[in-house]
Amino acid sequence: MRKRFVHKIISIFVTVLLLSSLLVPIASAQSEWLAPTDNLPFSDVNRGSWQHSPVSWAWVNGITAGTTQTTFSPNANVTRVQFVVFLYRMFGSPTPASGGHGFNDVQSPDTEVQNAVRWARQQGVTLGVDAARTIFAPNAPISRQQIITMLHRKLDLPDGSSTAFDRFPAADRNAVAGWADGPMRWAADENIIGTDGVLNPGGNATRAQTLVMLQRTVGLGQIPAPDDLVPPFQTIAGLGNTNASGAASTDPSDFTFEGTLQDMAERITFTPTVSGVHRFTIAIPPAAEASVRILRGTTIFIPWTNVRNGDSIFPRLYEDTTYIIEVSRVGAASGAFEIIHYQPSAIVELGRISGFTNLTDSIDFIGQENTYSFIAAYAGTYRFEIPRIDPEPGVRRQVYLEVRRGNNVVQSRVALGWGEGVTVQLSAGEHTLRISHSNFINGTYDLRIGAQSTSAPLDIRNHSLFNHRFQFSGQQNNYTFTARSTGEHQFILTQLPAGTSLHLQIFDPLGNVYERTLVSGQGVSLRLENNWPITMRMSHVGGPLGNFTFIVVHP
Repeated sequence: MRKRFVHKIISIFVTVLLLSSLLVPIASAQSEWLAPTDNLPFSDVNRGSWQHSPVSWAWVNGITAGTTQTTFSPNANVTRVQFVVFLYRMFGSPTPASGGHGFNDVQSPDTEVQNAVRWARQQGVTLGVDAARTIFAPNAPISRQQIITMLHRKLDLPDGSSTAFDRFPAADRNAVAGWADGPMRWAADENIIGTDGVLNPGGNATRAQTLVMLQRTVGLGQIPAPDDLVPPFQTIAGLGNTNASGAASTDPSDFTFEGTLQDMAERITFTPTVSGVHRFTIAIPPAAEASVRILRGTTIFIPWTNVRNGDSIFPRLYEDTTYIIEVSRVGAASGAFEIIHYQPSAIVELGRISGFTNLTDSIDFIGQENTYSFIAAYAGTYRFEIPRIDPEPGVRRQVYLEVRRGNNVVQSRVALGWGEGVTVQLSAGEHTLRISHSNFINGTYDLRIGAQSTSAPLDIRNHSLFNHRFQFSGQQNNYTFTARSTGEHQFILTQLPAGTSLHLQIFDPLGNVYERTLVSGQGVSLRLENNWPITMRMSHVGGPLGNFTFIVVHP
């Protein structure tokens, strides 16, 4: 049974604190779509198959990653919400307008999912699956005609003709839904679908088939590449022999290999002890040019790449996997060479997270990843924020954030700038957080991690005063205590920042829930029985964050 407080409101005049915010200007830069690469880490995508090109293209352009570090699952079906996220990333992950998406069944705590669905609804890409337009069916497999219709709506193009469409069998054409007829004709005209001789409009689309359609659509030249694309590996010129972390390294897995440039490639066998983006810097005579490639077994992991003195390559390598690094000269180059290897930063152990953890770290090179492990003290909502990032005039600097539990992604990669954050639902136990390069190097950022919902026992005696703090929007603080007498108990909030409101809920052992939204200086009076175990919850509703005090007075 749920009751509203009908007890008296206690008004108290308090001094408040006004908070201000910092606005960061935004600038954009245009990138080109990256070409597919042979350097795929997925064992279930064969290089000679039709799947390789679309999977590779989507991977290097950040549209999707694998289902694990070494598998892609190309034949798995794509759900409706997964496709909307693919499309959202393909269009640069823009910030949607304020307001909700209106779908009652999209309850994911993943900020990127919520933004993608809001964006798709606002763009008219999807309207839902019911007449009331309140059901999205996020986990339903998406059909081929649904994909084509969403693409067609986003591009806002005319319907297709009958020329190509009429070549398909009548039963195949007649299976196209009325709402998808124009888009399917357009897709047939542009060879986005049907190149295998069938439309199969109601058939489920696999991950690989979906990416074929997206790759072909981009090939029409009407979708610009998102800004600041970063390939999974690249050659960066002129960095010299400086450590990737900006300081001298003593890690035993960092090494220097010396050899001689020659036609026959010199080979280095290497087994990383840490997964992540590794750095190899090449030192050769100033006028010389060399070529480097990396093999995994007999598979070409990175193809021959020409380098000059001081160039570096940044491949993503995996621990306990043996790689072969080959170096050969280009043209008539001669002389000695060195390859200096720098291992990724070691995983930072943050320990048990039950309150709030703050730290400062840096991004020093393109492709860098900083990895942190932590233990969620209990299941609930956790908040990850970037309170500060080194500014650059006219540029919205940002990093990528991802959270995993084992091999499962619980928060897919999301770009965060100054003052931005993401709320994630976590189970109790060990997790891994990855902060990676997005569009800035040679700078620092602050990271704040905290449990949005905390629980603490209180020792309630005659007049008890407790000081606490809200650090995140939507934060919940839970308290438990035992009533020490029978009678009216007063709960008073003080010293809240101006404009801040909290929602107070009190749960008694009879199943009653008493609740009220309060501002600073207000309180409630409630009758409790001696020895009742009480749970009290305070939730941040709105307004500035900061410290607050609540007083409990009992008879």
